[in-house]
Amino acid sequence: MTMAGNRVPFEPETGADRERMLSQSELWKWADRGQKVMTGTSHSSWRLRCRLCNKEFIGTLSKVVKHLTQPSVNARCPHTTGEILAVIRSDHPKVPLLPASLAKLNDYYKEQGRPPVVVDAQDLAPVDVACVSGEVGTSSTAADGGRDTGSTVGEGSALGFDSASVVGRGARSSRGPDIPEEIAEHLRGPVLAAARPPRPPSSAQQSSLKNFIVDELQREFDQAVASFFFENAIAFNVARSDSYKNMKRIMNSAARSRKMLWMPGYNHLTTKALPSKYKDVDKDLDKIREPWDVTGLTLMTDGTTTTSNRPVINFIAAGDSGAVMVRSVDMEGKDKSAPALARMWVEVIRELGVHRVNVICTDSAQVNISAKKILENHDDPAIRSISWVPCACHVVRRPQAVRRLKSTVLGLRRKNESEF
Repeated sequence: MTMAGNRVPFEPETGADRERMLSQSELWKWADRGQKVMTGTSHSSWRLRCRLCNKEFIGTLSKVVKHLTQPSVNARCPHTTGEILAVIRSDHPKVPLLPASLAKLNDYYKEQGRPPVVVDAQDLAPVDVACVSGEVGTSSTAADGGRDTGSTVGEGSALGFDSASVVGRGARSSRGPDIPEEIAEHLRGPVLAAARPPRPPSSAQQSSLKNFIVDELQREFDQAVASFFFENAIAFNVARSDSYKNMKRIMNSAARSRKMLWMPGYNHLTTKALPSKYKDVDKDLDKIREPWDVTGLTLMTDGTTTTSNRPVINFIAAGDSGAVMVRSVDMEGKDKSAPALARMWVEVIRELGVHRVNVICTDSAQVNISAKKILENHDDPAIRSISWVPCACHVVRRPQAVRRLKSTVLGLRRKNESEF
């Protein structure tokens, strides 16, 4: 961040970055995330801007929630709607809401045909100080002989009477009607403090009734999702992935619209979902493959073992725009000799297009060197012209291999000079 007067203009995230944010939380529909800022802590923070009131602040999604539910009227966004409060209530149920916000939320629920929210008064968000200072509400205590029958309840009162009625009670009932003004003023503070009983100490604090109400449907659903993770050996951090959060967002949207969704079965996953995802990934990879007709590519290959200790050979094509996994061949029980390896190289090269492959890069194992020599005598002159270079990490500590790499590079340079 820069000093005032030289402030960098706010630049909201767009495109794929914003789509990823929306998949994480629906609240980003009403806020923009801008540049990342350094706050001196281990947590990442961004410049944020409310789309409703254009106010800027720094933080994360929790800061957006706080901005939309602030107890202070001046700090809270004045354009918060019932739909926004419904999303906050669904995704952040522990965030306290003001009575006015709850009323707005219940109005929205009524429009959607949903039951209203009933919350214990002591669980509500704190209200402005003016509400408990005696400025709000009037009392009919004096006209009714000391009995409060029609007092207006202020937002900060939890007993059904306001501060004026409490003062009237304390002054008249305990000291009589002729109490001096000095004494009444002295009693005003203690009596007002007693208007709302303080909460018990944390060790003996009374729990809200909602902690003892068990939602059987939610409990059954939680256990079903957990069993799905356990039985299929799915890592727990999958629940933090963007796709998992996006699925949760869609389910919440369906619940708000009172629409039933069906879980996809085996046939749908194998015949429709998988091909659709394949097309999406293939479309994304087109951005990497597109420059290959102009700049060419480097074919890299190496052998490894899977987590189940099965030998495989991976083929990767890399260009200026990035790298793509082309093929992974299971080598268990197969011929691993140099001629077999050379035939496999030729097959992958033809699949990619001989005119696109500039060079083959492997480690300096003897079988790869032998396969390279076989390609140098291939019948196709286009394949013979493809050079081979060893991977740098395998030759930096081997002087002989370094000299071989140097001679290969020099040969490539002479070849290029002769072509031009």
